[in-house]
Amino acid sequence: MAEYLLPTPLLVEARFGEWDAIMREPAPPGDLSYASGVWHYTRGLAFAATGKLGQAELERGDLHKITMAIPADRVLGTSNNAQKVSELAEAVLAGEIASARGNQTEAIARLSNAVRIQDALVYDEPPIWYFPVREALGAELIAAGQATQAEAVYRSDLKANPGNPRSLNGLARSLRAEGKKQEAARYENRFRSAWRYADMAPEPLRFHDELNSTEKSATSNDYPG
Repeated sequence: MAEYLLPTPLLVEARFGEWDAIMREPAPPGDLSYASGVWHYTRGLAFAATGKLGQAELERGDLHKITMAIPADRVLGTSNNAQKVSELAEAVLAGEIASARGNQTEAIARLSNAVRIQDALVYDEPPIWYFPVREALGAELIAAGQATQAEAVYRSDLKANPGNPRSLNGLARSLRAEGKKQEAARYENRFRSAWRYADMAPEPLRFHDELNSTEKSATSNDYPG
């Protein structure tokens, strides 16, 4: 039941893009299949983020083998099926690799599937998965020029996770891209209030989505570190 706690340092490093730190992490004991799968997942993210897509695919393949081998009755936390959570990791990694390749259509499809898997998980505290996947899906939709769809995704996440600053920021960006400047400004203010104690920029790591010069300047001025 507690195996999901073991890879927490890896997932924290993944959340903050600490790719070098991930590559220094030792593999978990081989009999801990879920934790081993997360190890491959985070390594795959690191390789994708640094442009080593062949190695990212190898990690994805190792993760898939582990997912298929997890006993169907293994439980994480209080009630979530370990294989289903591992499938969620696979879907996210597949989406991020597609994003790194610039294949936005596949990335959106993979991340949409990851959202469906996450939505089907049993509620637990703390959540069994370490971040709301809608953050990544919304960012990919913005990168693909689908701001209206991104707006809907971020609004959906904010219903489930009220005040999530990354989704507030994403919603503001979506609205601005749609030309809804006044509403965008309201969400920008809410985001800045929620993020005021942070020492890093909030933008999710879209491998081909670059902020425009205005956003870069604002990020540089407002979020030191």
